[in-house]
Amino acid sequence: MNVFSYVVANDYGFAPNPYGGVLTLATCKPVIRRTARVGDIIVGLGSKRTVGNDKLVYAGIISEIVTMKEYGESERFANKRPENMKSGDCIYYWDESGINLRPNPIHSNSDIATDTNGKNVLVCEEFWYFGSRAIEIPPTILDFVKVIRGHRKIQEGDNASALQSYLYNFKIGIDGEPFHSIKKEKRHCGTKTIKNNCAR
Repeated sequence: MNVFSYVVANDYGFAPNPYGGVLTLATCKPVIRRTARVGDIIVGLGSKRTVGNDKLVYAGIISEIVTMKEYGESERFANKRPENMKSGDCIYYWDESGINLRPNPIHSNSDIATDTNGKNVLVCEEFWYFGSRAIEIPPTILDFVKVIRGHRKIQEGDNASALQSYLYNFKIGIDGEPFHSIKKEKRHCGTKTIKNNCAR
């Protein structure tokens, strides 16, 4: 079990998406999505421009990894498509012409290369999403998940086990709304609506 931590640059309930019964990370953070494995923990921290530095926005234990193509085609995840969910992150699908972007209010054509470089979608059945109600992290936990830039990988060991034990002190599921809001009338494809949604 490894731990991957990073700063959630913007929290729209999109990356990650905690809705529909599972938390998914389907866009942004391509390195994490490409290298994480089942059983690893992903941790999203707040920033000064959102809920505050180093607060816990969300955490999830990866229970399944699917390819982006499978995610885009599978009826299992149809509820995560933007036409069915305002913050739906199932925004890509493939056909004979290649990759296509479903109309959505968050990502545009300029995000395709970065998003698809991640190759996978991380699925978490056990997750803790605090959003705008992000919580303070005890110093003993923060010391090894704190991120300065990009993301941090913590190898399996006592620190990872301590984090997992800490998370189980909280109720699994959604405990807050996203910090940012999405205006449904801005749904579009191809022209950027929300800039700098993801820290790369």
